[in-house]
This record gives sequence, C-alpha cells and structure tokens, in this order.
Amino acid sequence: MSRISAGGIDALLVFGNVLGAHSEEETAALLAKVPFVAQVGTNEGPVSTAATAVLPSASVAERGGTFTSHVGRVQRFRSGFPARGKAKSPVEILVSLGNRLGAGWDFAGEASVFRALAESEAPFAG
Repeated sequence: MSRISAGGIDALLVFGNVLGAHSEEETAALLAKVPFVAQVGTNEGPVSTAATAVLPSASVAERGGTFTSHVGRVQRFRSGFPARGKAKSPVEILVSLGNRLGAGWDFAGEASVFRALAESEAPFAG
C-alpha cells in the first residue's frame, strides 16, 4: 500500500471492492493515485468507481471452487446456478488475461487449477 500511496504503481488489478482492511474512502483515495485500475468484481463500489476497466465476475453462488479454513482444511463448494450476463469466474478471467500476455496456460476452470495446485502443494493433494 505504501507504493500506491507514493504514486509508485502504474497499473493495478483488484479482485473485489476494497483494498485489504481499508475503508471505502481510503480505498478511493489510494486508487486515485493509480493511472490504470482494472477490477474483477460482482458489484459497484469504490474500486469499480475508480476502475478504468471492470471485468464482471461470477459471484460465489455462481461458481465453484475451494477455500481453506484457518486450521488448514480444504473444502470444496459448487456452483448454485450459472453466472448471469457476461460474468465469468475469476479463474476464467485470470487465464484469459494471462494468455493474452503470453502465459500459454491451458486451465479449463477451477477443477483444473485445483489439480495443478494439488500436484505441487501437499496439503491440497487429498
């Protein structure tokens, strides 16, 4: 955050609508110092207001994935219903952006990302 405050960031990709524990007002003030802000999010707020580009993200109810509890237990969740409009899962958005920048990723959704993670990180292997 200190680099943002000092004007040392030229571009920022933000998931969600706040920066860490900062208030909406603090978030807006910080982002005013960044020339290009892209947001991946589900609703309007200080990040989408400051954003040069908004990439609509599927909500938690519209996508599957995993989360890890404070005790290290990995839990899977599934989509409750399809994403609306042009919204995509954060994984689809990241893979698309990465590939446009030359990453060459071949992930096909959350499950393939999880498999790759499980292959490299023992706690996710089951």
